Amino acid sequence: MSLLGLRFVTPARRRAAPPEPPAVTFRTKQDYAAAVLRDGILSGKYAPGQHLRQVEIADALHLSWTPVREAFRLLEAEGWVTVNRHRGAIVTPLADSDFEDIYKLRLDNEPLAARLSAERMDPETLARLDAVYAQMTNLDLDDERNWPQLLRLERQFHDIQYSVIGRPRLRELVLSLRDASERYLRTYYLIRRERFQHGKTHAALLAALRRRDGVAAETALRAILERVLAKMRPALVRGTPRAKRKSA
Repeated sequence: MSLLGLRFVTPARRRAAPPEPPAVTFRTKQDYAAAVLRDGILSGKYAPGQHLRQVEIADALHLSWTPVREAFRLLEAEGWVTVNRHRGAIVTPLADSDFEDIYKLRLDNEPLAARLSAERMDPETLARLDAVYAQMTNLDLDDERNWPQLLRLERQFHDIQYSVIGRPRLRELVLSLRDASERYLRTYYLIRRERFQHGKTHAALLAALRRRDGVAAETALRAILERVLAKMRPALVRGTPRAKRKSA
């Protein structure tokens, strides 16, 4: 397997192929390992509080220990895991206080980025947004195996959207907060009605970006964040039933 010239050689003994990462290019083995682990956490393969064993993960990914250890450190900085010198990495439990902090910070900063992105939108960027949104709407959201892909596409959508704002520090801040919210969004998707409503609210945002209407984009983005915040608070407190997985 090759990623940007990085070649992973399978030893002579037969082993299962490494998990398929998201369809993107990675600069380093560390980035590849972190992407696979994020997907595992988002899909529920690695549950909150679960111990991640460095040796087992390195073996499964056909990597040495070093990039996996570095991936743990990267994921800890992003809030996905907690690294203990003696116990290794633990998948960080979901916490309603953490979720509320993330979304209040997003509400304080991201609407401004949305307004700027609409005011500075250009045809090429808009065409890229349309293409990503089309992929989002084509996913079967009743199949939870598609949720990690939906989250990747949402992340890609906002990454493209905020690429035009001309404010690097603001862009970095809102995207880092967006990344921190992904695990909570997966829990949000357990609420069936919200899975489909989320797509409708993004349609309103895209329409505002198409019109280059900064006020409408700011309003649409704020509505998205406020809805997730309102619906997720009770869900995190009481817990939500696991969605039914479609048979393969």
